[in-house]
Amino acid sequence: MTPPISLLTAVAALWIACPEAVDTETCPREGHALLQIGREARQHIAVHDDAGFKVLVVGAPRTGTQSMATALSRLGLHPLHSGNELSSRLPWCNYLFGNGSFEEAMSTMVGYDSAMDEPFHLIYAEVMRRFPDCKFVLPATDPEKWYASCLRFAESHIPPIKPLLGDARCYNLNYFGCAFEVPQTPELKAHCMAGYLAHCENVRLLIPAERLLVFNMSDGYRPLANFLGKPTPDEPFPYADRFSTKTVPFWGKQPGNESVIDIVQDNSSTFDIVLESE
Repeated sequence: MTPPISLLTAVAALWIACPEAVDTETCPREGHALLQIGREARQHIAVHDDAGFKVLVVGAPRTGTQSMATALSRLGLHPLHSGNELSSRLPWCNYLFGNGSFEEAMSTMVGYDSAMDEPFHLIYAEVMRRFPDCKFVLPATDPEKWYASCLRFAESHIPPIKPLLGDARCYNLNYFGCAFEVPQTPELKAHCMAGYLAHCENVRLLIPAERLLVFNMSDGYRPLANFLGKPTPDEPFPYADRFSTKTVPFWGKQPGNESVIDIVQDNSSTFDIVLESE
């Protein structure tokens, strides 16, 4: 009997994310998101009638997710950025890597209709199935610039966040095979970037073209607004990076280091990380 195409896609995603040379017991699996479609279907209990997904940003952290949150707010949506609401991460991590249910995790979406950043970008397969009207946005990024931004972030922020997030596979891009907690080598960089590229490819393969926008922020609001059926704001696209400052760990301020970038706006034609001088 030929396996269903969705299951074949999930198996392929695991093979890409976890090459044979990597211990399959410890390899972080971005493909775990795709495996949601191969699970036994859970009962769809509408625990929270006011929680749902109109838009899911499927870009990884450091791909402009904060800018996307600002832009979606401007377009009239109510986005949840997990970096601003850290308590939202644990239920989704438990769903992806533990024994938590989708319904339990959906409690974090009460009052929101869109989401982005870790680990929301990994749940697209199940969201696509449960919310047929949901649309997906994949920010277009240069892999080398993405890796450099992640590395800067890792080097300038305090790393221990296990108590907040639980399973180690769910944070610091470990699910891509990245290992930013240790000094980087060419091999570690290559493995990390391969996981990121596999994620982007899986998104394009699984999500129908009519429901997915590969979005270059330098194009401004128009492609995003048209895709979502919203009026185009007559203003520059927002560029935001609250966590770019070298003095602030991503979960809050340090005593004596009170400076923080909340919103950085830049009218340039390209998206760059903006670092605030100390």
